[in-house]
Amino acid sequence: MSMIDPRGQGGKGRPAGSVWCALCGAEYLAGVTECTDCLVPLVEQPPLGVEDIGDEEGEQVAYEYDDVDANERFRIDRALADRGIVHAWDGTTLLVAPYDETEVDELLDKVEGPHDIDDALLDEDAEQLVYDIGDWDADRRAELDGLLETAAIPHAFDEDGDLVVLGADEERVDAIIDDVEFPDQLDPTGDEPGGLDAVETLGNLFVAADRLVHDPADSDGVLAAVDASAAMEKMAVPFGFAPPVWEELRERAAELRRLLEAETELVDDLAVIETATRLRTALRSYV
Repeated sequence: MSMIDPRGQGGKGRPAGSVWCALCGAEYLAGVTECTDCLVPLVEQPPLGVEDIGDEEGEQVAYEYDDVDANERFRIDRALADRGIVHAWDGTTLLVAPYDETEVDELLDKVEGPHDIDDALLDEDAEQLVYDIGDWDADRRAELDGLLETAAIPHAFDEDGDLVVLGADEERVDAIIDDVEFPDQLDPTGDEPGGLDAVETLGNLFVAADRLVHDPADSDGVLAAVDASAAMEKMAVPFGFAPPVWEELRERAAELRRLLEAETELVDDLAVIETATRLRTALRSYV
C-alpha cells in the first residue's frame, strides 16, 4: 500500500484539488471532509494568515476564544466569511482589522447569543421529534448538548427545556440520550452480554481508525481495524446499544475492513482515509 498524506504539501506533486481547515489552516487532499485535529468540516478556500490582517499601520483587533470549542469557533468563522469580513485565526485568537471592529462586534453579538435553533430545524417540511427532558439538571443537559454537537446532529431546546431534533436522526439521538441517562449501561465487569468486549473493541477500533486517518499504510492500524471489525461481526448487540446504532457501527467498520483487505495494488489510500474519518467520528460518542 502506497503512502499518501491526506494533507496537501504544495509545490511539485501537489494534488490538483485541495481543501483546508478554516481554523488551523491545514491543507488536505480534495475528498477529505473533516480536519483530523480540529474535527470541523473543511472548506474550499484557504484561510488568511495572521500577516494578512490589519489596517495600513498593521494594527489588529483580537478576540480571545481560549475557552470556546472548535465547533463554536468554526461557526463564528463561517459567519464572518458569509459576511465577507477579512479575518484570521492565531490559535484560538480571532484577528480582524480595526475598521471592521464595529461590524464584527455586532455580528458576534448575534452569533454568540442564544443559538439553540439549527438551520435544519427551520425547514417547515422537516419531520421533528420532541424529547421530554425538561426536568434534567444543567450538567446532564450540557453533556447532551455537547454530544449532539460532536455528532453534528441539528437540535434545539424549546421554551419548556425539551429537546427538538429531526425525525431522521431519531436512532442516533436515542443512543446518545441513553448514554447520558444510563452512563453505566456497558457493564465494566463484563457481566452484561458483550459489555466488556464491546468497550474494548470500540476503543481499539477508534484508535485504529485514528491511526489510519493520519497514515492509511500504518500496519498496526490496519491489523487492529481488521481484528476489531471481525470481532464485531461475531458479537451480539451489546447491552446499552440500540440494534440499529450497533448495526451502523458494524457496517462502517466492515466497510473499512473491505478496503484494507483488498489486493495491495487496488487499495485506495484516499478512500481509506475518508472511511476511517467517518468511522472515527461515529465512534467518538462511545469511547
